[in-house]
Amino acid sequence: MNNSTAITSLPQVLKENGYRTIHCGKAHFGARTTPGADPINMGFDVNIAGGANGAPGSYLGTKNFGEGSRFAVQGLEKYYGQDIFITEALTREAITEMEKSVKMDKPFYLYMSHCAVHTPYDDDKRFSQKYRGRYDEQLKTGLNENEAKYAALVEGMDKSLGDILDYLQKNPEVAQNTILLFMSDNGGQGLNNVRQGVANRDQNYPARGGKGSAFMGGVREPMMVYWPGVTKPNTECGQRVIIEDFYPTILDMAGVKKYTTHQVIDGVSFADVLKSPEKTKD
Repeated sequence: MNNSTAITSLPQVLKENGYRTIHCGKAHFGARTTPGADPINMGFDVNIAGGANGAPGSYLGTKNFGEGSRFAVQGLEKYYGQDIFITEALTREAITEMEKSVKMDKPFYLYMSHCAVHTPYDDDKRFSQKYRGRYDEQLKTGLNENEAKYAALVEGMDKSLGDILDYLQKNPEVAQNTILLFMSDNGGQGLNNVRQGVANRDQNYPARGGKGSAFMGGVREPMMVYWPGVTKPNTECGQRVIIEDFYPTILDMAGVKKYTTHQVIDGVSFADVLKSPEKTKD
């Protein structure tokens, strides 16, 4: 703790401004035995399955999500022994907490942090079979087992986002006041996961490199924003952003103007660019 840094977290600021703050999924904010290991200490009112582990011991309810291993996922015990994938379990719990927030008539901040698409590539049988043997035109061969499982992890995460959107659409008053931001924490698969065992073939072609690399394949990430009444369907904005920009942007979107932090905020709000895409900045 002598080498730790005092910070004021984003959920803490939102909490102080009336938001019910919910963490769901992978946390990995701090090491075991440190305050950051528990998302509650980071300003969250609710913690669903978040801890110090940076990956799940298992995605499978039939394996109790890695119970007994150092990467065991805590907080989902009610799903132990069930034939359920962790992506689905987390989604159900997130929707439950959103429903609670609505019944409490409280605005909510949901940090939905999926374990997917991290290793281990456990088999999500809901989706994986359709990808087994699928032909790859570039490599002139079918997808291998690892790729089929990876694709299923991606589709499971897509379904989760769809389920959350479905919940919002069933509650129009909530939907019109809810902003969704989707972003990865790094680029695609690292070079140690070479496709089909072919040497020197980048996972993220035409981008070079992957996770852990400073090349474009490691730092360029998928990102989407849905802001009712502001963003328009099928549009793109060329503004470059980094994850640090989310802190001031989310507060800007929430109308939180006055707040004090222990740390210097490195990010810059891109809310104005979303409102007026022509105002891109260097």
